[in-house]
Amino acid sequence: MTAVSVARLSAALAAAGLLVESRGTFPVDVTGLTDDSREVERGGLFIAIRGASLDGNTYLRAAAAAGAAVVVAEQVNALADLSVPALVVSDARRSTAVLAAAFHGDPGRQLSLIGVTGTNGKTTTTAMIRHLLDSRAAPSASIGTLGVLVGSAGAPLPGGRDLTTPGPIELQRVLRALVDHGVKSVVMEVSSHALHQQRVEGLRFDAAVFTNLTRDHLDYHRTMEDYFAAKALLVKYLAPLGVAVRNADDPAWAALSGAPRWCSYGVLDAAADVAAREVVCDPRGSNWVLSAGSRSAAVRLPLIGDFNVTNAVAAAATALSLGRSLEEVAAGVGSMPQVPGRLEIIGEHPTVLRDYAHTPDALERALRAVRSFVE
Repeated sequence: MTAVSVARLSAALAAAGLLVESRGTFPVDVTGLTDDSREVERGGLFIAIRGASLDGNTYLRAAAAAGAAVVVAEQVNALADLSVPALVVSDARRSTAVLAAAFHGDPGRQLSLIGVTGTNGKTTTTAMIRHLLDSRAAPSASIGTLGVLVGSAGAPLPGGRDLTTPGPIELQRVLRALVDHGVKSVVMEVSSHALHQQRVEGLRFDAAVFTNLTRDHLDYHRTMEDYFAAKALLVKYLAPLGVAVRNADDPAWAALSGAPRWCSYGVLDAAADVAAREVVCDPRGSNWVLSAGSRSAAVRLPLIGDFNVTNAVAAAATALSLGRSLEEVAAGVGSMPQVPGRLEIIGEHPTVLRDYAHTPDALERALRAVRSFVE
């Protein structure tokens, strides 16, 4: 069981400008961290967050009864008559991310982080980037819809809690586990929900990748303008020398701004910084020329579908922007493993494919990709 000093956690909140006041006599340390009163450990710390449907402040007494040694809240009146010492903060949601990072020793600072957002293509692009960045000397990992995967082969590691982007407490725990596992770079799917809910607060990404933007999640974001604004927040999490890698074939991303560096990729846009030229698709993949400025290399992508060419160019552009050579990237594209549930070949004679398309755009792309192969 990990014990972390309360002084260290309090100092992290203060450094972030979030600490309003401290109330009560605090223990030397706490042995756990949660924002779910059902998961409170005796001697742990509970953070009260007001969510869309539930308010954590109503569970402060339940957390105290379960053995919480310290509570964190932004509503002072909710702390009335509570005997547990409390840290009062100005923003409980941001504080959760700050506290989780401090509790686990700021693992994000020991990693090269790449964030991938967009409506479709996040999972495949994330897997492709993990493959291109992986090496024996510097293993890579990914976090997303498929869970926590390590290395080019995607060996699973426990964690993620079945969310595209885990909540900040679970996310920091996973990052700590990956650092301890020897991982040097982590590629993350970053959903619009995660960005709006500040789950990646405090992290700094070396690259932010934007796949495409089509109609989705309007039950949460209400309008396409709000949906775009949530996605665009990823730019603000870039490191000082970070790069935004945007899909030049999708005009929605033209409105992005504020990145220290830019790299565009595409198949249709002749002016893209990194592009696929002379694309020829067949029932087992595609042949094309990977172009980056004045340099080019012929590649064979062993994944089905023209949309996978776009995903592969996104991954290639990211790897090139992070310093990989064109020769390394071209070789990596040629050895790209299948991505589970993404036009994945699971049977031969006859060919059987598995695909988890769940939006109109994704389903249309998958059907269009296989239509040309039907006799």
